[in-house]
Amino acid sequence: MKAITEVQKETFDPAARVQMPHLEPGARIQSFNEVQTGFTEDMTVQEGNRCIMCGASCVQSCPYDAMQFNHEIYKAVKCDLCIEKRARGEAPACTTVCPTRCVFWGDPETFPNGFMKALQIER
Repeated sequence: MKAITEVQKETFDPAARVQMPHLEPGARIQSFNEVQTGFTEDMTVQEGNRCIMCGASCVQSCPYDAMQFNHEIYKAVKCDLCIEKRARGEAPACTTVCPTRCVFWGDPETFPNGFMKALQIER
């Protein structure tokens, strides 16, 4: 057996972190709204594509196996709720194949009767 004497690291593009949008100080003092307003969908995709060389710990820790490591491109790929399908107006794949019909997508008003009550969500 040959000893490994060098740590091999993959290379990656050092993409800048997407800055979280937030309310300006003047708007903050006038309300109790959240200071961070959240990412847009495009910002989320951009940030999600940014590799920080974490060793793919997300793949190992995801209890739903939504993350996979693609050995051809040497990147972890994660669930993006089937962004391509949603762009075509289709539901994410998981919502159409769930054998227990527990995964829903879309307007909560179209979910089965009692679903919102079971979650104790007021609308």
